[in-house]
Order: sequence, then C-alpha cells, then structure tokens
Amino acid sequence: MNVAITSEIKSKIHDIVEDTRDLKDQMKRSRNQLAYSLYQEADKQRAEAAGKIMVKNWWQFAEADDNHDLLIEHRENIIHWAAKEAGINPKDIGKFRYERRQGRTMSPFTMHVGSHHGKQKMMEWYTLNFHKKGMAEWPNEKSKHLTNGNNKPEGNGQLKFEPCIAAFDRMQTEPLKAMMATITKLNPGLKWKHSWKHLTLQAQDSEEYIARLALAHLEGIAKIYIDQQHFAAR
Repeated sequence: MNVAITSEIKSKIHDIVEDTRDLKDQMKRSRNQLAYSLYQEADKQRAEAAGKIMVKNWWQFAEADDNHDLLIEHRENIIHWAAKEAGINPKDIGKFRYERRQGRTMSPFTMHVGSHHGKQKMMEWYTLNFHKKGMAEWPNEKSKHLTNGNNKPEGNGQLKFEPCIAAFDRMQTEPLKAMMATITKLNPGLKWKHSWKHLTLQAQDSEEYIARLALAHLEGIAKIYIDQQHFAAR
C-alpha cells in the first residue's frame, strides 16, 4: 500500500513538473511573440517615416479662421518649388502628400510624403544650398496681406528640411531613456536590461518584462506599461 501511494505521489510530482515546464515554455513563446510583434510595429512605422521629409519653422504668417486654405497653398507652393529645383519629376511632385495639422491648428512643421529617391534628391539639394542657415519662407502675392506670425529673422522664418527618420529615431530613444531613469529612481535595487529595438525592460535573471513602451511615432503618442509587483502606485 505504501508502495502504491509512493508511486502515485511520484506520478503526480512528475505531472506537476511537466506542467510547470510546459507553462514556462508557453510563457517564453508568448514573450517572444510579444517582442516580435512590438518590433514589427516599430519597424513598420520606421519604414513609413523613411519616405518623409519634415519642413520646419512655418512662422511667417499667423493662422486665422479664414486663411487655412491660403496657408496650405502657400506651404505647398514653396515645397513644390524646392522639389522642382532639386530635379524631382513633376509627375512625382504631383503625388506628394502632406500632414500639417497639430490637433485643431496648423503645425509649425509640415511632413511631406514622397518616394525614397525623391526624398534623397530633395535633401541633397537642400544640404548643398541651405544646410546651415535654412531656406527663407518667402511670401507670394496672395499671402502678402496675411497677418505676421511669430517670425524672428535670427531663427524663425528660415525653413529647415529634415528627414523624418532622424526625428523618428530620436523619438525611439528619448521616451525609453526617460522610462529607465524613472524606474531607477523608483526602485534603485531592481536589476534589469533594456532593448532599444523592442523598447522593453526585462529582469536580468528571469527575463520577465518589467516595463514596455508602446510608441506610435506617427501620432507622437507613447504609452508605458509596467509590472505592478515592482512599483508602488504613485
């Protein structure tokens, strides 16, 4: 009878060990799937940003209720002129798309979406001609009567062309740096490792996720998810 009980206990222990091993394998697969999904999303957004140029410092004219269309036309005219000067095909210029709003108002920067080849030609032309000072935001006959904006000759009013991929990569690292600094302050004894590629923090020993950053680059929104067992609510 004792032998039967011992065998039964051994069998149960074996089952528990197997279940535990299966659970660990399942958690590892889930962790890898999450990391891969996060990387895929970030990679997708990075590829989309790679075809864009940011034109910054639109401060020449102030926005008003009745001049939105005129300001849009003004910006597009300048960008089209720059693209033509850079030697971009007129058919490709006609396919340009723009993102220019910041909430309900017009943004001080405009993101122009084109082909990778066109973006490269535009940046090469800009760097050759306006790299240090920037390109002046010149008015046209239609826009001359518009109210002056926050234009300052020493800085604003000089348009800066910048590949969106550069801004993307800065956005990729800065929120994670802030997250690491905050977690170090809240729980200085916690040992972890970070991943720039996956935007995650994991425990050094167990590799469990301590925190992860969900970053929507194109919307400029970052959400941080943390494991509550390591931090007191604040």
